[in-house]
Amino acid sequence: MIDGRFKLKIIGAHIFIAVHQTHSEPFPSTITMTQQHRSPTPLESLIGGSISGMASVIVCHPLDVIRTKIQVDHHLTLRQAIVTPFKESGFAGFYKGFTVPFAAQIVYKSIIFATNTASNTYLFHNKTDGLSVFLSGTIAGSVNSLVVSPVEIIRTTQIMAAKDGANKTMFDAIKHVVKHRGPLGLWVGLPPTIARDGPGMGCYMIAFSQSKKFIQSIDGTQGKPPTMLNRLVSGALAGIAFWTYALPIDTIKTIIETSIRSTQQAGGGSLKATVMQHLREMKFIDFYRALPIAYIRGIPSAAVTLTVYDLIVERMVAMSP
Repeated sequence: MIDGRFKLKIIGAHIFIAVHQTHSEPFPSTITMTQQHRSPTPLESLIGGSISGMASVIVCHPLDVIRTKIQVDHHLTLRQAIVTPFKESGFAGFYKGFTVPFAAQIVYKSIIFATNTASNTYLFHNKTDGLSVFLSGTIAGSVNSLVVSPVEIIRTTQIMAAKDGANKTMFDAIKHVVKHRGPLGLWVGLPPTIARDGPGMGCYMIAFSQSKKFIQSIDGTQGKPPTMLNRLVSGALAGIAFWTYALPIDTIKTIIETSIRSTQQAGGGSLKATVMQHLREMKFIDFYRALPIAYIRGIPSAAVTLTVYDLIVERMVAMSP
């Protein structure tokens, strides 16, 4: 009888230990690992992208205005490009063409991050190797170009109208382009936009992803969420990667968009001839003259966009069941 009771005590002790271990260690760590490693859904990426994009354009639009002026007039110094918008319209001159890009952020930043997530999920099965990340980003940037192209030509039309003393609203700019080029004129810059934003966004995404991994290997945070400093630095490097690749193509795209206005003012003529004439007058360095302002604008923009996106999506993933 004593032996039986002793055996029952031993069995009960084993059961207690097993149950205690099951509830105190494996279950919580399983939840933690699942939340930490589950990829975001396209909807979560859409929400995170739209919020982070709007924050970025509020901060960085004045730098876009300065960059556009430098690209259009390659005799303009950086100081002149900064002073000119203020002389034309006061402080509001730095926010010419702001409405369309700001409103569009909820659309095209959503498209970028949601398409990037969907591409990586359904085409590359959530792989995080360099090629998969680059191709997912390239697909996202190319799809997003369909929205970006008309937004940027409207913005450029407003900026150039201000230079000529006109004060065009967003709707004035749309009517102006459609009147002279037809509805498809809003997409006249689509090919260079795809060439810029497709591979450019691939560079953007891979720089952010690989930089976070590299910094984690240095600071010893592998398997944990990246630190805030890691996200900010990686986002800044993503901005550098994008604009180093994209600026020459962006300069050509801006010349195409502004040449539309100059051919109209000259009473017609060939857009292609006008663009080619402009390009022949440029030196190689002219394609990179706006690089300082592109970096000044692009680095904080990417740091803010990607950090805010990363934090919002990480929080949504953690809160999901």
